Amino acid sequence: MPETDRLDTIGLDILKVGYNPRKKFTGIDDLAASMRESGLTARIIVRPAGSGFEIVDGERRFRAARQLKWNAIDAIVRDLDDDAALTQKAIANDQREDVHPLEQAECYARLLKTITGSAPIGALAARVGRSATFVAQRLRLNDLDPFIRKLYADDEISLVAAIECARLPTEQQKELAAELKRDTWLRSDDAIADKIRRTFILRLKDAPFQTGDAQLVKDAGACGPCPKRGANALTLFPDIGKEDVCTDAGCYQRKVDAHWLAVKREASVAGKVIADEKKSEAWFDRWSPGNLAHSAPVVKLDAKHPADPKGRTWRKLLKAADDASVATIVARDPSGGAHELVDRKLAEKAIKAGGESFAKPASRTEDASQKAAKKLRDAAANRKQQTRDLMSAIVFQVERKALDSPTWLVSVLGDLLLDNLITRGDADAVQQVCMRRDIPHKDASADRKALKKHADELTSSKQAALAIELALAQGAYWSWAAGAGVPAHMVEAAKAAGLDPKKIKTEAAEARKIAAKAQALHAAQSTVDAEVDKIKKTAKKGARR
Repeated sequence: MPETDRLDTIGLDILKVGYNPRKKFTGIDDLAASMRESGLTARIIVRPAGSGFEIVDGERRFRAARQLKWNAIDAIVRDLDDDAALTQKAIANDQREDVHPLEQAECYARLLKTITGSAPIGALAARVGRSATFVAQRLRLNDLDPFIRKLYADDEISLVAAIECARLPTEQQKELAAELKRDTWLRSDDAIADKIRRTFILRLKDAPFQTGDAQLVKDAGACGPCPKRGANALTLFPDIGKEDVCTDAGCYQRKVDAHWLAVKREASVAGKVIADEKKSEAWFDRWSPGNLAHSAPVVKLDAKHPADPKGRTWRKLLKAADDASVATIVARDPSGGAHELVDRKLAEKAIKAGGESFAKPASRTEDASQKAAKKLRDAAANRKQQTRDLMSAIVFQVERKALDSPTWLVSVLGDLLLDNLITRGDADAVQQVCMRRDIPHKDASADRKALKKHADELTSSKQAALAIELALAQGAYWSWAAGAGVPAHMVEAAKAAGLDPKKIKTEAAEARKIAAKAQALHAAQSTVDAEVDKIKKTAKKGARR
């Protein structure tokens, strides 16, 4: 105890609470009962305030003493100024087991106002004994969109998801909040993180504009020294590391739009045709925005002609043909990149008229990036099927093991866990489980009710299997949508259940081939049967005549 502290017994009537980071006080009745039985085990801490004293640490004990109708309470009197008292309250609040991060955020914001210097967050972190990242992320919770803040306060989203959202600028938070209102399945940690990284965290190396151009959007400046660049905000974005990204999608889009305006001005002066938004949207591949769709009637001027054995570009061939009649078209892809294009048929005609011919007819073939995009789509579909196969095998194995030994997992999972997974789990996972189990599904609420009814009709071993399936399904389907491989947690679960994921993949693929052949044979047999019936009916009519 500091030498300046003194012990005293202070009347409750001269104690006042003042500011306290803690907003919710629970267990007062239990604390009062303990204090009635054993007395006060730890003195409260107060500081002089006017003619009385202000509580710095120990408001719960004060409330319990008041409930017991004590006249006074033992205290440590400590001379503290406002800043020191606030720091003491923050430290005491942080030591609680049930401290709510929103309460921490508000308290840290008050403390931050008392700190001056070039690194206030670092100074605040040192004062409260926390890391700079911890303090920075807590402070950002104060900037949460009201709807997202309510979701977190009501335990609809986790702290991890709340921090992910809080790191976004205000406008992006509003946009995300609108989606969270509309799509409840988007509220899981994985779904929110995936949405933010796909939509709001943008790689600067893919930017269609010059990131070093400070004049493009004057009030934003160049991207290099910007505080919203990931590499410049590692305290707030430690998970991004040194990846060169922009964390302000709104500012990024302003630069994309400014760049496009500049491109259009130059194109107009040069007499080039500017494609409208509708045409541009139709021309470019939605799965690979920087590449043209397979059916597009235009080609990139700087792309190689697919039938030219010399590998020359369309631009070079047209220049050699010395034909200025083929207009250059400037179009913007969905990611904001500008491209110079020409009408493919007109370009082919001009090249041929210029005396250039190829050994084989020019044909519209997929370039490497388009093939890669198609390969990704096919792989995603295959991975989805593989994950379904693995899920089915895991569920069957859990059902078998739980049946052989009813105590296996059932006692751990129990009704509470299963009910929580159904009623509070990821809505997308609930929907996918309903689909795999052939349970009719409509919307998130109806799916949960239908699955709950289904669960109530199962044996304990099958309930255990359902709980495992729901737990594994959390985020698994978003992994498919994002083009990732079969989720690692699914593979680990299969191994833990004594299964071989590779063997399951092979056996399931073989089973689907056999089923496809059987279906084809059945269809062929049905056709033959129909023809036989037709012949019989014809013969029967002829006999009657």
